[in-house]
Amino acid sequence: MAEHLVMVAGVEHWPRRAVRAYRDERPGRGSARAGGRPKGSGDRVPREQLHQHE
Repeated sequence: MAEHLVMVAGVEHWPRRAVRAYRDERPGRGSARAGGRPKGSGDRVPREQLHQHE
C-alpha cells in the first residue's frame, strides 16, 4: 500500500482502487467478501428475553 500513498495537506490518502485491490487479495478467513459474523453464530440471547428499554 505504501507505493500508492498520497499526502494532501499533511493527511494520508490512498486511491480507492488500491484499497479494494488490497482487500480482495488478503489471504485467509475474513478476506474480501467474507465479512461480518461467522455463519451460524446468531444472537446469544433470544430477543424476547432481553430487557426492554423504557
